[in-house]
Amino acid sequence: MNRNQILGVIFVCICFALLVPSAWGQLRTQNRALPGHFNNGTVRPTPNAIEDNPDVGQAALTTFGGTFVFKITITVKSTNLGTDTIGCAAGLSLADVNPTTFVVTGDWEEGATVAAIRSGSTATCTVTIPYSWSLANGATDLVYPDYGIEVPASTSNPPLPSRLNSHSLSSMHVPANGTTTTITVTATI
Repeated sequence: MNRNQILGVIFVCICFALLVPSAWGQLRTQNRALPGHFNNGTVRPTPNAIEDNPDVGQAALTTFGGTFVFKITITVKSTNLGTDTIGCAAGLSLADVNPTTFVVTGDWEEGATVAAIRSGSTATCTVTIPYSWSLANGATDLVYPDYGIEVPASTSNPPLPSRLNSHSLSSMHVPANGTTTTITVTATI
C-alpha cells in the first residue's frame, strides 16, 4: 500500500469511529425520563405553553390606522438642476416589539413619492401616507419617519446632473387610531 492509500484508510476509520457512538445512541430503546414533574410515582411532562394552550403567547392585536402627512419645503440652491422635476419621498418604519421579551412580532415599511411644485428658488410638496397596522404592542412601539428629495425625479431623463437629500427624523410613539399626524420638514438642495 502506498502512503495515500494508508491515509485514506486511516481517514475512513476515524470517520467510522466518530459516527458509531451516535448511531448506537439512535438504537437505544430504554425509556428516558422526560422533563416534568412526579405525580403518583410517574413522570409527567411539563406542558408546553404554546403547543398545549394556543392562546398563551398570542397577544391580542389592536388596529392602529391613520395618516401621516409630510409637508416638505425645499430651498433650491443647486444651480445646475435647471427645471428638472424634484421628487419628494417619505417613509415610515415600525417594528412591533414585545417590551418584556424584546421579541419582534412583525414589522412594517410604508412609503410614498410625489413631485414637488417649484416657484423660483423654493419648492414644496406634501407626501401623504395612509396606514393600518395590527399591533400586539402598539402602546410601546415606535414609528421611525424619514424623507428623501431627489432631483431629477426617477422618471426624468437624462439622470444627470442630480442632487439627493435624505434624512431620518425623530422617532415617535404609534399615534392613536384615526389620527392624522403632520410632520413639517425644511431642506436645502
